[in-house]
Amino acid sequence: MLASDPGFFRGLREKVLPIQRTYPVIRIWHAGCSSGGNVVFAQHNLVTDGSFNDFQLVLCRNVAMYFTAPLKERAHGLIHDSLVRFGFLGLGRRETVTRARETHYALADRREKIYRKVA
Repeated sequence: MLASDPGFFRGLREKVLPIQRTYPVIRIWHAGCSSGGNVVFAQHNLVTDGSFNDFQLVLCRNVAMYFTAPLKERAHGLIHDSLVRFGFLGLGRRETVTRARETHYALADRREKIYRKVA
């Protein structure tokens, strides 16, 4: 995901990581994608399951764009509830937060669709 999109990686490196490096532990949820290495896997369904943790960063790139409007709203509600206050959300370039959640986020990087939870 990051290797194939250097602009997004640059946005994370410049806008998100300087803030997050001040935390003793950073919890990241990479929704809609699996990876290997030192990762704890948990079964979770964006459509049917509820919030399950507090994350400083949620990456949900190019996932919700395939959802219907009601499923997209549900997924964004779940993501909002799972992000800590002032946590970051990374979406795909063609995605935005739902209209009902617009006031809950500030744009940290407009081009790379990186949002910061403010409410």
